Amino acid sequence: MTGIPVHTIRFWESEFNRFISPARTTGRQRRYSETEVNRILEIKKLLKEDKYSIAGAKQVLSAQPLGGDNLNSFDPMRGRNDCRGGLGLERTGGEAVFSLADLSLS
Repeated sequence: MTGIPVHTIRFWESEFNRFISPARTTGRQRRYSETEVNRILEIKKLLKEDKYSIAGAKQVLSAQPLGGDNLNSFDPMRGRNDCRGGLGLERTGGEAVFSLADLSLS
């Protein structure tokens, strides 16, 4: 889905804990909201494409309004643009929820 390895997402989760904080199931599995998936994709863009350092990416994210991101919504079947489910993902309160394994898929 994002093409980001699981260990990298976990590392970013610790480094960018103000911006990514997935809910956990009773079995302690991470569940990411659409907003968090978009934020992870934004972090990927800042670090990999725009070549920001982690500290620089944190500054960019901090300068944005809370809950805002510079990316369109994410559709796991087509890339970006409006999440409509796909992959049989759970929905809570109208928002898709993704597991860590879902995120690391290419």
